Amino acid sequence: MVIKCASLYIILAIILVLVSADVVSQTFTPEMVNLISDQMQRSNLYADDDFTRFFVVGDFGDLDNLSGVDNMTNIMSELASEKPFHFVTTVGDNFYPKGIETMDDLQNANKVMSYFQKPDIKDIKIYPTLGNHDCYSDYTNEVKFSEFKSQWRMESDYYELKEPLKDDPSKYVVILMSNSCLLMCWSINEADQKAHKTCNKMNTEVGSQRVKEHYFWLEHKLQTYSTDPNAVWVGVAMHHPVLKEVPLKNDLLPLLQKYKVDFALVGHTHIYEYSNFGYDESLRYPNEAKGPVLDDCGADIEIYNTANIEHYFKKGEMFHQILVGTSGTELDKICPYHDQDGEVYFQSIDGHGLVTIEANSQDLRISYYKDKDIPFFSIEITV
Repeated sequence: MVIKCASLYIILAIILVLVSADVVSQTFTPEMVNLISDQMQRSNLYADDDFTRFFVVGDFGDLDNLSGVDNMTNIMSELASEKPFHFVTTVGDNFYPKGIETMDDLQNANKVMSYFQKPDIKDIKIYPTLGNHDCYSDYTNEVKFSEFKSQWRMESDYYELKEPLKDDPSKYVVILMSNSCLLMCWSINEADQKAHKTCNKMNTEVGSQRVKEHYFWLEHKLQTYSTDPNAVWVGVAMHHPVLKEVPLKNDLLPLLQKYKVDFALVGHTHIYEYSNFGYDESLRYPNEAKGPVLDDCGADIEIYNTANIEHYFKKGEMFHQILVGTSGTELDKICPYHDQDGEVYFQSIDGHGLVTIEANSQDLRISYYKDKDIPFFSIEITV
């Protein structure tokens, strides 16, 4: 960054010399001078910025609703023009309706990816997780897709993403990029035919060796990073919401509580939502996705259970679930509004968008965007 800034100062010095020589009109147009000035300002801004920053998107690759992913990537590009973003994470349902069905036909996947070629985001790497739609065919095709798209970085169906923090590169944020097509299928009551059907449709055998290996891998990673003082922030990224799916509430949530995981990035439900859950809290609906209706709210597009849109927490107080299933596909309804496990602060279906996360060694800032101006909801967690 120092080299880049120095180079720009040299360019500006050359311009000043040319101005004094009265030849700038023949060499540089006003547009070129403005462009160089803008680049200098952005470089100085980046140099002063001490946050590692990334996007979170989910449920976006719907060819029947491309206006949604278009709007989402417009927001992404605008935000990236103002601040440096290091990568994108997805929380699944990358390609509808059945993922990448064959490597012989990548037309649909390439069409979706074309929206990530906008200015200021075309060089940002995308680290995906799998959703149920991605698992309806051979999900290893999305891993293989990395060989065809350099922007797409998926080394396996689950993997570790560890990013140094900009203000202290000896410390890092860790995101365990998980395959919830497997995590949903650890142990299911034989009488729960719907859950068995869900796993079968995702090409996953309940309790299979592959499922067990994923859980063992995940717990090993959580155990490792829970005692690593340099792992300032530890989260999981996956498709199905931990606090909404019965198998995850019973099988995965206890691990997240045990190792005091900071956050889960999820999608699947096509809404925006923020909720949290105490590390010592007990489930109220262990055998149901949700509880009774709290509000038969008609056709509302936003529900807030708090008067504030900015909230502050201390690290270690609770587990935070960040739900963003709104990055492209058709949005769900939020009414009637049901009770559910955890404390829900808001739900919204007011437009397609994304979440941004900013992390340094002291703060984690999570912001929800449905346009490029200001976040409509945010939380900040401090060490």
